[in-house]
Amino acid sequence: MTTMTRSRQRLNASPKRLAGVLREAPWRAETRKMALLGVLGVFAFMLAGMYVHAGAQADIEFRNEQNLLSQRETLFFEVKRLEADLASEYAYDRMLQRAYALGYVPQANDAIEYVIVPPVASAADIVPAEQPVEIVPTETLLEWAIRVGEDLFVAVGG
Repeated sequence: MTTMTRSRQRLNASPKRLAGVLREAPWRAETRKMALLGVLGVFAFMLAGMYVHAGAQADIEFRNEQNLLSQRETLFFEVKRLEADLASEYAYDRMLQRAYALGYVPQANDAIEYVIVPPVASAADIVPAEQPVEIVPTETLLEWAIRVGEDLFVAVGG
């Protein structure tokens, strides 16, 4: 058989034979399916990883918040304890005890000399020293901004 005859046989092939020739090889279809499954698997793992990461971050933030709340409660009780200590330190009995320890001796009523203070003048009797001074601007805001900008430019060395 010559090459020409084979070409003619290929051209005269039946449609069934052409469909078989044009059909995709089974291994290529399986490869495409496996590639699709692989891409879907990678996507699923990425999605699961993002979900686990977000959950872990939320858990860490929750624990941090719980620690901060615990610290706040501890500090609150510490402040209340310090306030109670201060209140006991400044109690009248405690202050009197420390005053006696430092040498305080209460005076008898006949040893106390009272000073009479003249009454203070009322607010109506007080006269202001002078009237407020009215300030009149000599330049507009734009002129002032230009002048200050030029001064800054000269100060910078421009």
